[in-house]
Amino acid sequence: MCHGAAPDGTARDATNVDFTELADVSEIRELLEPLATRRAATRANARILCLVLDKVPSVSGHITEHVELLKAVAPGDADQGGRAGSAPRHELRRDHPDGALGARPVSGAESESETRGLCAMAIEVRPATQFGDVKAVVGPKRPDANVCWCLSYRIPSKQNLELRGPERGELVRQLTGQDPPPGVLAYDGGEVVGWAAVHPRADTSFARNRKIPHVDDLDVWSVWCIRVRPGHRGRGISHQLLKGAVDFARSYGAPAIEGYPVDNQGHHVDLTMAYVGTRKLFEEAGFIMVSGTDSVLNGFPRVLMRLDLQ
Repeated sequence: MCHGAAPDGTARDATNVDFTELADVSEIRELLEPLATRRAATRANARILCLVLDKVPSVSGHITEHVELLKAVAPGDADQGGRAGSAPRHELRRDHPDGALGARPVSGAESESETRGLCAMAIEVRPATQFGDVKAVVGPKRPDANVCWCLSYRIPSKQNLELRGPERGELVRQLTGQDPPPGVLAYDGGEVVGWAAVHPRADTSFARNRKIPHVDDLDVWSVWCIRVRPGHRGRGISHQLLKGAVDFARSYGAPAIEGYPVDNQGHHVDLTMAYVGTRKLFEEAGFIMVSGTDSVLNGFPRVLMRLDLQ
């Protein structure tokens, strides 16, 4: 792994360094340099760089020269990204040969947000057609538990109240077999690490929601739940999931996509309520606020964010 010189002259392992405590950029670059020059790069090396971007975002502009390393850590991903990025829209649907959504090769001239996105270049977003993987993210530990299963907005309120225990999971199993499936999943290698619920608004409770307005008559899609599994947070996966949801909706011909995040203005959002996302997350994905709502979550107003896909 990456080593630099500690104050006592001993080697310092970058995997065990708290980058937030380093004095300046030069110290960080000293630790990162072996990663940039090492030919036998690994995914773990990339995650070290991701740690820097997540914990010390002000230095992200200083390590854009390490883009080639990030491309090298998952050599198959760049090629796959080239195929997915150049594919016609219909090929990004559930029948896409690789199941990937919206991957793309990266260039050397990245903005801070794009450079941060490289942290998740090993993350692949696919249509949620595997029930077991959906269950791993949103399902309960006990099959008889009455958890949401991300159905609260997906089905009519009456049906949502009537479904109990295993019935909820069984409905999700059926939804994963439909076209389109109920959302997208994020994978780190073979491990599922996140979920985003995305579907045509007309087939969700948002079609009748009295607190969230319709700004026009377009047959828009809605993305309303973004979840990253514990142990995988802080790596920008929520950004990848939102981008994957957008690509998924676009591949089905959606004219626009909406989200209804909280406008928390930088304040902490309780983890149990963070699934709707924040206004900042959606703005960084290109969405714009088109309306306020009468919905409030965790004490914060929700706003209607829209992205035109035409």
